[in-house]
Amino acid sequence: MTGEDVPRAKPAPDLFLEAARRLAQPPASCVVLEDSVAGVQAAHAAGMRCILIPDVQPIPPEIARLATWRLRSLAEVPALLEALRANGNAPHQAGSA
Repeated sequence: MTGEDVPRAKPAPDLFLEAARRLAQPPASCVVLEDSVAGVQAAHAAGMRCILIPDVQPIPPEIARLATWRLRSLAEVPALLEALRANGNAPHQAGSA
């Protein structure tokens, strides 16, 4: 999916809500990987858990607080997802949005 598939772009939650709808999953069961202010805001507005992996642009603290987890790199994601699976809290798996 892309932003062209929904009426409003991030930071509106439309893209993530449409992805959850297409997967037939409640938003709360989804996890979003994001590196942008607008993406974190959109995930939060959609009611989804968010993994923030900062990129080149710094993320203001008030936005970073909206993320469920803050990691230093993508390399840390598999361990986090495995821990969630082990605790019975794994997200639905799908391609990226």
